[in-house]
Amino acid sequence: MRKTTIVGLASWLFLSIAGVAQADTIFDTSGHFAIPTETFTGTFTVDTAGNIVPGSIDIDVLGVPGGPFNFYNLFDVIPAGSSAVTLQLTNGASPDLGFALTVTSSTGSLSGFTGGTITNGFVASFSGSTFQMTCAIGCLASGATGSVDPVPAPATLVLLGLGISGLLVGLRGRLR
Repeated sequence: MRKTTIVGLASWLFLSIAGVAQADTIFDTSGHFAIPTETFTGTFTVDTAGNIVPGSIDIDVLGVPGGPFNFYNLFDVIPAGSSAVTLQLTNGASPDLGFALTVTSSTGSLSGFTGGTITNGFVASFSGSTFQMTCAIGCLASGATGSVDPVPAPATLVLLGLGISGLLVGLRGRLR
């Protein structure tokens, strides 16, 4: 078998694996609140096959009265109709606060989640086992909007790079 054929097959294999190599997906999230006009930013990991957030959450809310606050505990994931999902996070500190984010999702769940737009969100008081679903009491920030975007996994980028490099080596061999 010719060297360029082997390089071409290896490149195709690396590019194919790069497209399906991820189980857990890391998402960057950022946005701002309407009241007060402050920001939030951070990351969280989703197991899109298992429809769960396996625990890696780190979202900072800046500029809110009494803040900044870091939200790192997942309280619940709730379907919000057929095209959105709400993540309920807590800060696990004093004062106990909750941060609810409603994100568009084509499935209404985290199964197959690929990112989306934050359509609503707020920071409010959290009392142990009760997560308030509105900003009626103790609301520190409301009207959150923003985006949730996937971050390419390093292994996926390496496989993609190997595939493209192999294609270039194969092309170089044919041009000689």
